[in-house]
Amino acid sequence: MNLLTSLLRPAIAEAVPTPMGFTDTVSVSLSLSSGNVLEDGDSNLVYTFARTGSLANALTVKYKISGTATIADYAGATPGGYKTLVFAPGSSVSTLTLDPRADAIVEKDDTISLSLLRGAGYTIQTMGAVTGTILNDDNADIELDQLARPNLPPGSPFRYVIVTSEVRPGYQAGIQTYNRFVNAVAKDEDSLVRNVAGNWKAIASYHGANAIDNTKTNWATQADLEGLPLYRIDGVKVADSYRDLWDGSLDAPINLTEKGYFLPENTLVWTGTNAIGMGGDNIDIITRKKHWIGKKNVPGGAQANLIGSGLADVGVSSAVDYQWVNSFTATAYPATMENPLYAVSSVQFA
Repeated sequence: MNLLTSLLRPAIAEAVPTPMGFTDTVSVSLSLSSGNVLEDGDSNLVYTFARTGSLANALTVKYKISGTATIADYAGATPGGYKTLVFAPGSSVSTLTLDPRADAIVEKDDTISLSLLRGAGYTIQTMGAVTGTILNDDNADIELDQLARPNLPPGSPFRYVIVTSEVRPGYQAGIQTYNRFVNAVAKDEDSLVRNVAGNWKAIASYHGANAIDNTKTNWATQADLEGLPLYRIDGVKVADSYRDLWDGSLDAPINLTEKGYFLPENTLVWTGTNAIGMGGDNIDIITRKKHWIGKKNVPGGAQANLIGSGLADVGVSSAVDYQWVNSFTATAYPATMENPLYAVSSVQFA
C-alpha cells in the first residue's frame, strides 16, 4: 500500500454509510375494525389506512371499492376505482367510515371490499382486498307455505303475478336481463312457483320493449279487447283482465313474493314504465295498435324513465291505483339502487 492510498482510505470508508439522497421507505397497510355489521345496527365499517416510515409530508394513497353492495346500501363513499385518501403531515393513520343504509327489504348480505392501489411515494403492505359485510337484518314473515290455485272453473286460463324477493340494480342493458332475473328467482328451489309451467317475464320497459308487450298483456291485441285474469300466488285476484291491469285500479296489490311473504308497505319496485304499461308516450299504443284506450291524460301516462338508464321509474308494491307501476315522483330514482321487480307467469290453466 502506498502513502497516497493510506491517506485516502479513512475518508472513503467514512462516506459509505450515508449516501446522498437517502430517505426512509413509506409503507401503507389497510385493516378493518369489524368484518360484519348489521344493516340497521349502531356499528359502521371503519377501514384504517396506516403508514410507516417518514411522516414529515402529506401522502396521497390510491384505493378502490368493490363488492356486491351498491351506493344504495351504504353512505360515506361510492363504489369504484382510483379513489384517494390523504394522510396529513405527521399523521400515521387515516380512516374511512362506511355507514350501512337501513331498509325493509329481505335480501342477501352485501360485501364492501377495499384494495390499495399503487401510487407515488409509498409501497403497499396489504396486497389483498379487505372485505366487510353488511348483514341483512330484515326477516320475512311467511304468509303462505304452498301455491294456491285461483277459484276458477276447471280448464280456465289465467296468469300468476309476483314481486320478487330478490333485488337488483336497474341500470343493466337489455329487457332480457330483467326477464332472466325474474325467471331465475321464480324457479329457485325455495320458490313456491318453481314448478309453475313456462317462463316468467318482468313487468318492465326498456328501449324498444314496453312492459305491456314484453309481458303479452296488451289488451288491445286480444280478440275480446280484455285478456286473461291475473292472480297472486295466494289465489287472490289482482285484475280481471289485461285491460283491468292497466286501467289504474287493481283488485289487490302485487306485494306477495314467490317465497310466500308480503313485502313491507311502500316498497319500491323497478318498472321503467308509465301508468299504462308503455315506456314511451301513450300515442304509441294508439298509432301502432289502432285502439284508443282513453288514458292519454292520466298521471304518469307520458314518457317513462326506462330501466337500463341512469335514472328509472319505480312502482309501489302496496299501491292499487296507478302508482303500483309508476310512483309519479318529480324525479326518477338512481338506477344504481337495488329494488325488486314485478313478474308475470306464462298462461296457466285451473
